Amino acid sequence: MNAVSLRSRTLCITAICLSLWSCASQKPPFKVAVQCPQNYSGHIHVSLCQTASSPTAKLDEHGNGLSSACPAPGDNVEIYGTRGADSIFVPHESITVNKTGDDIPIALDADLK
Repeated sequence: MNAVSLRSRTLCITAICLSLWSCASQKPPFKVAVQCPQNYSGHIHVSLCQTASSPTAKLDEHGNGLSSACPAPGDNVEIYGTRGADSIFVPHESITVNKTGDDIPIALDADLK
């Protein structure tokens, strides 16, 4: 092999290794569980880090609930749970995370369809 092709091969291997390392170093999403009333659709608001609450936010008829779940600053948050007998899932791209001035998540807002 000549020096140019050896250098190209080394760069490709380095790029692949960096790409794999980057994917492997990402934390999995932080999941917040909710339990919705049967047939509920609309806006939901979950207050986080509520010590007197359960980890699963039981939403009222207006879509409001409390959870003891506390995601860390920078976590991608996903919502999953049940609506009656059906499963629900809201990806992090569809969730607004309300934070304090020092980036601590305190509430989640999303729309259930």
